[in-house]
Amino acid sequence: KEEKLKSQLEVAIPKVNECLQKFGPTFGEEVWEEVNKAFDCLPIAAVVDGKLFCAHGGIPPSVGGYVVSNYNKDIPCPLPDPGEVGVAWETLWCDPVEYRDVNTEMDVDKEGFGENLKRNTAHVFTPDALEHFLQANGLSHVIRAHEASDTGFEVKQFGKLVTICSSSRYGGKINEPVCCLVDKNKIRMIRIDTATAPATSDTNIVPGAV
Repeated sequence: KEEKLKSQLEVAIPKVNECLQKFGPTFGEEVWEEVNKAFDCLPIAAVVDGKLFCAHGGIPPSVGGYVVSNYNKDIPCPLPDPGEVGVAWETLWCDPVEYRDVNTEMDVDKEGFGENLKRNTAHVFTPDALEHFLQANGLSHVIRAHEASDTGFEVKQFGKLVTICSSSRYGGKINEPVCCLVDKNKIRMIRIDTATAPATSDTNIVPGAV
């Protein structure tokens, strides 16, 4: 419980400060509270075109693969504290791990889930765990966020896991923002080129396809 609260605070504090900086101490706090009320009612995950599972972190631990249709009964709405519901917490905070990065300290189980040493909360999931999840739900890919790369997106786990970050220069990094366009059975990455724009400005951005 304490580790989960610490993780929530580590994420929340920079965002609170950003609201206060952009909107002032009074209105900034109001914006923060209202945004969180909206997030309390948003879905934890979604399935696009019956094939793409979209979530912030990834897939929750389960024997044989968690069944996506169970989200509706397992997670209440609104959900002010995701830490109170294990499936919600895992979907928000888990991370993928490649076979080459697995070590004994992770204590990966036979389903392909292990301890998330980087975050000290939730789990990591291997390509095996991902495959079980996809097969159990008749899905083809997982699209997630939760991690920023310089290019704005990464494709891992034999091409079945796509990580995107829609925030530019996230956490002081140099990443460009990316979004996904799903059309005609294809996943297209669209990246916004902010290289020529000032760090404090969102003007003069040039859209480009990757």
